[in-house]
Amino acid sequence: MKKSVKRPPPPATPAPAAKVQQQIIPDSLQQLILEIFRETFPQMDDFEALKPALREIKDTLDRRDFQRAFATEEHKERYTIRWSPSYALAYSNILAWIAKEYSDNEWVKRFDAGGVENHPSSVFCFGRGTAELVALITMLKNSHVNASGQPTQPQPANGHEIDGALGNLAISDQRPISEKALLSVCLVDTTDWTEVVFKMHQSYTTPRPLSKYASAKARLSNTSPLPPGSELEVYAARYT
Repeated sequence: MKKSVKRPPPPATPAPAAKVQQQIIPDSLQQLILEIFRETFPQMDDFEALKPALREIKDTLDRRDFQRAFATEEHKERYTIRWSPSYALAYSNILAWIAKEYSDNEWVKRFDAGGVENHPSSVFCFGRGTAELVALITMLKNSHVNASGQPTQPQPANGHEIDGALGNLAISDQRPISEKALLSVCLVDTTDWTEVVFKMHQSYTTPRPLSKYASAKARLSNTSPLPPGSELEVYAARYT
């Protein structure tokens, strides 16, 4: 009786390599994103304490109950702490890649030039807005590192509304756009994110916190993370 000859098993097929997002934004700017989030929301340092609240927010979002998920400023901040940093990192690289690949497009040229005829580039973002704002600021830093001047501050909501097609859009403020601004950003959502957006914008437009032991030289050279001259108009808006 013939014995069957054992054949060696076929060589294992190597698994396809995982696709890694191309990192166009420098590591220093990506690190700055994480540091600014931590400085703006110190609760990030005690992430374990946030887990029960984050679980509740996620469960509520899974049920698509956005009104309850973002019912309080604390919930909005906790959502921002958990999800916005990773979104901001991804959005920054995506925007930088688009700007690189489509550098001949008019909107990219306008952004790189700081607007056209004293009018800044305008951006509308739909949904939350904190991560998008950080991504745009990062792109601004990456494109305008040698500008000069002073940034502006966002304005609190005053209940103005836009007529016409956006009649249900309550805008934070409708003052004229600064002629010095490079970028005008309107963040639109069904929830009012004004406070969270203001905190993040303020962190980018004021000098970063220093140790009480910092030298006089360090204090003198401490400037805002947003590059001088890269003025930014920010409007938080709520679609009702």
